[in-house]
Amino acid sequence: MALYQCPRRNALTEPLYSADTLWIDITEYEVERFTNNPRSSAGVELGSPGDSYRFVAPNELALDFKHDWADYETMAEKAKAVISGGQKTLGEGISAVKNVTGTGSLTSVQSTSISAKGIEKIDKPMVYQGSQRRNFALSFVLAAYENPRAEVHDIVQKLSISGTGPGGGISSVDSPYVYRLSCFNGTGTKLPIFYVDAAAMLDMNVKYSGHYINGYPVRADIAISFTEIRPLYKELLEGSYSFSVTVR
Repeated sequence: MALYQCPRRNALTEPLYSADTLWIDITEYEVERFTNNPRSSAGVELGSPGDSYRFVAPNELALDFKHDWADYETMAEKAKAVISGGQKTLGEGISAVKNVTGTGSLTSVQSTSISAKGIEKIDKPMVYQGSQRRNFALSFVLAAYENPRAEVHDIVQKLSISGTGPGGGISSVDSPYVYRLSCFNGTGTKLPIFYVDAAAMLDMNVKYSGHYINGYPVRADIAISFTEIRPLYKELLEGSYSFSVTVR
């Protein structure tokens, strides 16, 4: 395991290593297995940690929380919907028979269908359905102060490789690393700005700029999109999630 801090600590970057700055830590984790059993590890079991990348946070950091609500539906309404669906199916069957026989002998059965026209809409309360997994769009600037290859190129290369899975054969593909996202200040104190214990990398965009030294760029702007793997519950945000992560 290695920790890559970007930028590295030197006389020019010393102010970034104070308590008044925010850094975002991205740590790689191997995936032991995925599971749909909520009593195990809520979707994924993590294995050994890999390398960690710690970047200075952007000036603007947006967090998005989305929750699903729907109209309350009584048991009577659910039963009515099932019955209506059955009537519709029956009506379609009767129509098919009429087309074959050319007779209208079954019209008395069709007349039992109830028209919904003229029924007044009732205002219903809303019922909580669940919360959506969080998405994180993070952007960082890598700048070289001494060694462009080590401070810019190699870090971009390592991150791009870790988010890509190896080929697992003809019928399967092994999972790439997943990531634990956390926040620290410049002195290394952990902060509760946000925390995600298992996130998947969805997208990584790299833009090189500035001049080049020995063919390596001195600056890279990277934008990375992550999505949370586990379902979002209140306990996860409170840090009291009872389903522990298995680390081996």
